[in-house]
Amino acid sequence: MFSFRKICRTFENMTDDERRASLIESARLILPELEKTYGNGVPEFILFIFAACGADDVLDASEYKLFSEVTGIELSYSEAYELVRSADTQRVQDPADDIIDMFGLLSNQVKASMITFCLLILSANGEISRGERKFLKKLIK
Repeated sequence: MFSFRKICRTFENMTDDERRASLIESARLILPELEKTYGNGVPEFILFIFAACGADDVLDASEYKLFSEVTGIELSYSEAYELVRSADTQRVQDPADDIIDMFGLLSNQVKASMITFCLLILSANGEISRGERKFLKKLIK
């Protein structure tokens, strides 16, 4: 049986090196597909990731650092923090739902990679919070 809690624990228990390698693998699939299909897709990608990070109203420094290292996307911590802080949970969730639906149109593999990417980023501090889990469950449905 599918156990989301068990999956989260698996991600939480990964080493930093395992997490980084998996993120690089996911990014290799996601970013080129977004570019090929939408011309850019980076703004939507950033919104999606930081909407997930902000589901608990906190942008953990380790989440931000890992995202920056793996993607190479230049966004200062203060800009990323402001994305998280400026939007309440409901306002962020609605665009994220639209984004995951858009990614789902690309392929199931891209959608799964986006969820995996989020799990990897959110587990950077060793814990996926209750708010983050709730947000991801909504997107998986």
